[in-house]
Amino acid sequence: MTRDGKKKLEAYTFDQNFARREFACMIIMHEYPLSMVEHAGFKSFALALQPLFQMVSRNTLKADIFKIYDGERLKAMKAIEKIQSRVAVTTDMWISSNQKRGFMVITGHYVDDSWKLQSIILSNDAMISILIGKLEPESLMSQGKLIHMRCAAHILNLIVKDGLEVIKGGIEKIRESVAYWTASPKREEKFEENARQLRILGGKKLCLDCVTRWNSTFLMLQTAIEYKDVFSRLKIRESQYKSCPQDSDWEVAKEVCERLEVFYKATEVFSGTKYPTSNLFFAKVCRIKMALTEWAELYERNEMEDLYTKRKREMMREMAAQMIEKYEKYWTIIHSILGVAAVLDPRFKMKLVEYYFNRIYGEDAIFEIERVHNYCKELLKEYEVKLNNGGIASSCLVESTMEVDDELSDFDVFVTSNQTSQVSTKKSELDRYLEEDVIPRGNQDFDVLAWWKNDMKFPTLRVIARDVLSIPVSTVAPESAFSTSGRVVTPHRSRLHPKTIEALMCARSWLLAHESEGNNSNEFASVLDDMDVDSSQSCVTMVED
Repeated sequence: MTRDGKKKLEAYTFDQNFARREFACMIIMHEYPLSMVEHAGFKSFALALQPLFQMVSRNTLKADIFKIYDGERLKAMKAIEKIQSRVAVTTDMWISSNQKRGFMVITGHYVDDSWKLQSIILSNDAMISILIGKLEPESLMSQGKLIHMRCAAHILNLIVKDGLEVIKGGIEKIRESVAYWTASPKREEKFEENARQLRILGGKKLCLDCVTRWNSTFLMLQTAIEYKDVFSRLKIRESQYKSCPQDSDWEVAKEVCERLEVFYKATEVFSGTKYPTSNLFFAKVCRIKMALTEWAELYERNEMEDLYTKRKREMMREMAAQMIEKYEKYWTIIHSILGVAAVLDPRFKMKLVEYYFNRIYGEDAIFEIERVHNYCKELLKEYEVKLNNGGIASSCLVESTMEVDDELSDFDVFVTSNQTSQVSTKKSELDRYLEEDVIPRGNQDFDVLAWWKNDMKFPTLRVIARDVLSIPVSTVAPESAFSTSGRVVTPHRSRLHPKTIEALMCARSWLLAHESEGNNSNEFASVLDDMDVDSSQSCVTMVED
């Protein structure tokens, strides 16, 4: 480097084709507009960066994008052809408001031979035909009984939305208040000034919710409740502010937030783009079941209450009833397979099923526990037959890290009081596996898939674990493709051909699958993700389910 800050490059050969490919990859990964090649500022920057680079036209850029798409598609097809384990498929629809077109994303989830959980978008006829070849009736788990499972995150959204509909009047008043005081910087400043005068330092800024996303409504209410006294004070001081909630609205909102906390925690698990293995969902689903039952029982009739308390009780009871009705439709379908996934976690086995079912079903628990146990035995028998016939390859699974769940501290006590260790080599794999003591949950870095990868005592259960633990209970991970598509098909891109949209969406997904491994996902943020951050304040963000 010279004194004037200039650098010299020696023995360097510029490759125009390589630079073109990297430029096209940049456009794909960061969702930059194709018209960027015509922007004067960008052209000047590229010229300063590398005078030898010949800026391409928009049509040439599009051709380069399709080359990348075709190359990544071939890699994806080869990956699918090599899959030895079963593939769980998720689908989701998205409608472009700009193009008035419907798009579907089909994603396959499987475990590769390196014991890594993989998900891959299946976008074209060739991939689908390969997949269909693997979906012969005899290849389906439990003869196709699990051919369709609804998205857990969507179900939670529907359940809570049904419940919130009962108290929508009070929520709407809070929403209108938040909208009023976040409508302009001047109003926000006035709100914050009154909060400081009342010494209410919540640390969070008011944030308007998305009415179709209950968890964003939950966050809005949770934050607004902290500033309840500020709203009341401003009702007196601001003549134009006419939507201040009543005390009864705040009471209901506070009680609802306390009850919905368990749903929010579950949604956070279900909605992770790096979704966990299926063994982690059983406890969450059971806890929701228990919370709803407790909620309904809490609001049983009380003859001694006043009129206001009676109305609130009836409202909350109706809310719980609405949610229970919706939840039961989902619970009866999925609790068996999620139970199997929990059984295949050596920290839980049948103990976790017994622990929760005894609390949920009471005297009838023994029948429900046996139902899960019998399903495990059926799967073992099914896999043993196929393994003996060479129909299933034995390999793989994925890396996963689970934090110790404090909600299961009572379960640890339950295990300790029921721990036995009687191993017999004459019994089935399942019997021998279940008779071994569970592994203590104290290790926060426990990797269930690494455990099965290294286990050689239960070869058939090992293969079952490979398939069952890779089943996604939510389509949120593949839905991230539609989060992308919402930005891809902006009003300024509404005239893009569907094939171009497919190439941009799918190529981005495939490229990020390669590039983001071990990296921070923010390195691949969209051009629309820019924001100025004030480190002195935090803002509640809306979490999509």
